[in-house]
Amino acid sequence: MTPKTLGRLAALGLMALTLPALADCEPSVVGEVSTVVCKAWPAFADMNIVATTTFRPADAHSGNDVGDYDLYLTVTDGARTRSLAAYIQDRAYPADSIAFRNLTIDTARYNLSPGNRAFGLRAMAANESGNSPFRKTELTLYLKEGSVIRPVLQRLNVELYRGETDTDCVGKGDSLQRTVELANTRSHGYADLIVKTRRTHTHDVRVGEACEVRVDKPVESLTTLRYDGKQYFIPKDLKGF
Repeated sequence: MTPKTLGRLAALGLMALTLPALADCEPSVVGEVSTVVCKAWPAFADMNIVATTTFRPADAHSGNDVGDYDLYLTVTDGARTRSLAAYIQDRAYPADSIAFRNLTIDTARYNLSPGNRAFGLRAMAANESGNSPFRKTELTLYLKEGSVIRPVLQRLNVELYRGETDTDCVGKGDSLQRTVELANTRSHGYADLIVKTRRTHTHDVRVGEACEVRVDKPVESLTTLRYDGKQYFIPKDLKGF
């Protein structure tokens, strides 16, 4: 970990966030505009993952409504008393009409190559519109390499819902769900990723006094993502935020 990164983590209080305040490794809230999520890494009995987001207003007049969230990510020892690796991303998640809502840590078995097991962050964003509801979740995968945490899959859109409604009954919606599996093939030493997409279209219609939901036949597709030596390339239509 570089002195600059250590200095920023210390200044932001991230070293303290690995102490007993998160003894049960449960989501916590720090202040009004910062959140902390923590999870034990099942693959490594002596490691935990801690992710912190801190809101940065767009300007002095925007308050807590418009701006961005900075991301501070650390892997700690089992007791959460020492940071083993860190990653900082300024303005990682936007907050405007479609704003960042929450972050979850994904510790599925992302064994990209022998000795290289990734973990994920799933970031959800949504709006507050009753007429045009919208939400989406993106997945980023990270590798711990010594004292460095490196993103290798950035912002794959794994969940999306977009709708239009009169807020009473009549409306329509489009949704998609994506899952990620490891392929048997490799590119530049890392396993290819098979992304399965399932798209669904719904219609909400009034039938007499009842409101009925009609679901079209889902459309499914497969996409293979390959590591290019630095990261997995994601086509534009699969990217989040």
